[in-house]
Amino acid sequence: MSMEKLMERGDVRTVGQIMEAPTPIAEAAGLLDVIARAVRDPAVDIDKMERLLAMQERVMAENAKRAFNAAFRSAKAEMGPVLKNKTNDQTRSTYADLEAIALLIDPVIDRHGFGMTFGSGPSDKPDHYRVTCDLLHEEGHERHYSADVPADNVGIKGNQNKTATHGFGSTMSYGRRYLKLLIWDIATTDDDDGQRAGRQPAYEMIDARQCAEMRKLIADADTTEEAFCDYIKVGTLPELAAANFARAKGVLTKRIAALKGARA
Repeated sequence: MSMEKLMERGDVRTVGQIMEAPTPIAEAAGLLDVIARAVRDPAVDIDKMERLLAMQERVMAENAKRAFNAAFRSAKAEMGPVLKNKTNDQTRSTYADLEAIALLIDPVIDRHGFGMTFGSGPSDKPDHYRVTCDLLHEEGHERHYSADVPADNVGIKGNQNKTATHGFGSTMSYGRRYLKLLIWDIATTDDDDGQRAGRQPAYEMIDARQCAEMRKLIADADTTEEAFCDYIKVGTLPELAAANFARAKGVLTKRIAALKGARA
């Protein structure tokens, strides 16, 4: 069968075999080797090679999308609700701030090969900012999200309570917080009574060695285990999620460094 017929059928592997590729043409390196040798062969139709390259790009994009979707499902399965840790005095309501959300889900996001980058853009709605987020995966696929958020520079009664700069920063923080929750479909909850009563959390907890390390850091940070558990919203220290160990450790390490600096 001629090379042109094979190209019309899209039989990539057979084309690769005809051109004696050292590896399957589905592999990027093998394809580049085939192309490098093909351009040196005057008998090879370069137009057909361009079509072959386009075909390979489609295959690679589809593989990256599949890897993204599989990693997303796995990461989502590890994420539980975020406990609300802040109170809005104006609305008399509670919420989970950006730090609490990051403490829970950022280690999971990193472990599954994702990265999130936030920005802003023009909004079609008056007195709104558009908050954007690119969710990137290490295999190359990405998704883009946005939310139009009202400018947070007035109080509940409509009186201005922030400067324009402060209002922009507050709006961006609000938008990032809610985009994270929306992208990963994360709930927030006030109820931690079940964990305090001994209900088993639905995640892997830190082991005995990590728990002992945390207790030493707590002592060095001049605080108490109870106070630290209240801060990170767990019933007891052994209930700390293993995925959050590094970040919780970082909180204590920063406090210890600050204490040392103050004493110097």
